[in-house]
Amino acid sequence: MTSTATLTRPVLSLEGVTKKFGDLTALNQVSLDLMPGQIHALLGANGSGKSTLVKIMSGVYQPDGGSLTLDGARLASLSSPAEAASRGVRVVHQEAPLIDSASVAEAVAIFRGFGTPAFGNIRWPKLRNKVQNLLDRMDVPVRADALCSTVGPADRAGLALAIVAGDLFDEKTADSPLVRLLIVDEVTAAIHESETGRHLDRLRAIADMGVAVVMVTHRLGELRVADDVTILRGGSLVYREDGGPRLSAGELVAGMIGNTAGTAEDAARDNAVISGQRAAELNELWRIAPASGPEKRPHAEEVVTVSNLVGGELRDCSFSARSGEIVGFAGLRGSGVEDLPRMLSGDLSWTSGTLSLDGVPVTTPGRPDRMIASGVTALAADRLRAGGVPGLSVAENIALPALGRYWRKSALHRKVVSSVIGAFDVRPPKPDATFGGLSGGNQQKVLLGKWLLLRPSVLVLGDPTHGVDPGARETIFEAVQDAARRGVCVLFFSTEPAQLTRICSRVLVLRAGEIVTELGGDDLTLENVVEWSEK
Repeated sequence: MTSTATLTRPVLSLEGVTKKFGDLTALNQVSLDLMPGQIHALLGANGSGKSTLVKIMSGVYQPDGGSLTLDGARLASLSSPAEAASRGVRVVHQEAPLIDSASVAEAVAIFRGFGTPAFGNIRWPKLRNKVQNLLDRMDVPVRADALCSTVGPADRAGLALAIVAGDLFDEKTADSPLVRLLIVDEVTAAIHESETGRHLDRLRAIADMGVAVVMVTHRLGELRVADDVTILRGGSLVYREDGGPRLSAGELVAGMIGNTAGTAEDAARDNAVISGQRAAELNELWRIAPASGPEKRPHAEEVVTVSNLVGGELRDCSFSARSGEIVGFAGLRGSGVEDLPRMLSGDLSWTSGTLSLDGVPVTTPGRPDRMIASGVTALAADRLRAGGVPGLSVAENIALPALGRYWRKSALHRKVVSSVIGAFDVRPPKPDATFGGLSGGNQQKVLLGKWLLLRPSVLVLGDPTHGVDPGARETIFEAVQDAARRGVCVLFFSTEPAQLTRICSRVLVLRAGEIVTELGGDDLTLENVVEWSEK
């Protein structure tokens, strides 16, 4: 689609931009034009160079080669984020910059100013009115006096956009900054697909004001609002739509993961080799895992039994799951689909009802350590807050759940860490790499490997592929299916119905805190999951 805005010279042109980190070439001769009034979608697998490119465009990194032209001014680089901001570049990150204990008005004011003279008092009514006006103009249905902790994922995305792009709606003065380029980095990753429409409409409205918008995304459905599409792979630009016909979804995925060369037979053979390698690496991972749990348990044994569970958003939840099953759970925000995995992991208590594991009732809810000891491991939906420790290394994160088992066994620790990195294709393959510095997909692979090392009876997955590129997603799916074949009971919670229908043997749909239907066999279709979830 083409914006009604007049297309003149590019807001930003990149010519031959190259960036290296030691021996690693993160970007290799990337050239790109970003036009005013257009939404430019940037696609690529984790590690493709997207994040590096965004950081160069926003002044965080400076290129080692090439140049930038911003609004007609040729630059070797943007020297800092402050310089980029002064020239009209704005970035909305995946995590909204909110403080849960602050009000929405306070959170906005921290970044946009409290509107007070030097040493003056804050005029709270005026501030709240100004913030509320901004939220209303950007169609964010949140009250300015609400606590940030009460704001859901979809509205957090809108709030983050309002904080960054609010200059567009301020009264213009000679000194006011002009928003020329807006970079939106995976903001919808944690939003249910049914709730992204309003956010995409906001981006379209901003582009129609003459702003160049770069939308970094893994969701191909969001390309419906994009005017242009670029794919990065291995640091190089491998596809640019540039007014030509758009590739199909399958062709775009192939462009991201590299299966575009050779015949279909070649691709099938390559995939078979990869699957064989992955199987061997996963076998080794389970073989050397120092946990005491069984390597393989009989299928069809009932492992999890939930009866009339009440707590959080749950009102009367009952279900059971067997070893070797992959059971999916679907539902809109507020249905209980966010609270149930937290209860199963011990992160949240319930007020009534029972949860039994292998026939033994759990008598101390809200105790993650007890759940782990009972054979339940959980990959949390919020991987940075409830998954890994950003400041620790990959090796340290992998060891955390079972530190005692590696005491004075450094050789075993190194072997286990190397096995996780190999089995999950963690990039960079460096045990001492900082966890927080990895891409989202590689963080998720490290965490899944960490929990599988415990040989769990039950694996709880909270939206395990949100914000994850297609290549990493396949790696995660292979590991999950392998665990199920070994007798692990997998409980798979996802905001993406297509993933549920692909990997699960049955899907339970929650609504108003209860399971309202079970879809399996011929009834387990994408249409049915979406219809039941959104009723």
